[in-house]
Formats: sequence, C-alpha cells, structure tokens
Amino acid sequence: MEFFSIDEVDILPSPSILSLCCAKIGQNIKDVDVVSVHGRDFNSIIGYLQPNSKLFVLSHDKNTPTKIIKLLKDLNFESSLIYIFENVGRNDEKLQKIIKDCHNFSCANLNSVFIDIRTSKDTNFYTNSVG
Repeated sequence: MEFFSIDEVDILPSPSILSLCCAKIGQNIKDVDVVSVHGRDFNSIIGYLQPNSKLFVLSHDKNTPTKIIKLLKDLNFESSLIYIFENVGRNDEKLQKIIKDCHNFSCANLNSVFIDIRTSKDTNFYTNSVG
C-alpha cells in the first residue's frame, strides 16, 4: 500500500463468484478452468472445451447460457452437465442444472455457467495449445 500503513486500512476479503459457485455444487476450484466472455469474443470459449474437463464461464448477458448450450450441441458435447448460476448472493439467487437439450430456456441477465465437459465418440474439439 503506497499511501497508507496497514494500521490505517481495513481490508475486507470476500469470496469470488468462482469459489461461491464451485462450493454450491461441490467442485474444487483447482480443477476448473475459467474464461470470461463478458465483453469479449464468445468464440474464445472453444479452445477451453476439452474432454473431461471443467469450465467456469463468466457470462456476458442472459443469452450467454443459450449460446453455450447451442455451441456444445454443435460440437457434440451435448452429454455435458451444465449449471447456470443466476443472481448469486442476492435474494433471487437461482441455480439451474441442465442435462442435454433444453427448450424454452431463460435466465437472469446476471449469470455464470459451469460446464462439466463430457464427450461422445462424435465430439469435435480443438486444442488450446500449439503443436
């Protein structure tokens, strides 16, 4: 701290959205990759879709989960288990668990998505490294 001593400041740590959401579904954050599509190119998620991995996505808006579900289906990852966390920490907090196809899906604008990535023999995936 450049201008204040530690005795002059109260530091109030709080849990991250990642740690809160992982705790709610019993996942260890050490085993989870994190990617943000908030204000970023949605397709950046593709390189993180690796067989038998876990991915936490910081969403852009209420349409992000639907786009993720469509992408998973297009790449034959539809066996994946998806958790959608809405309004975490608020009175209207909600957790949706999605398996396979979903119809008439809607969620809050403030959301994050956890994907337990599962594959089939027809799954198409791309490496996120060179070589």
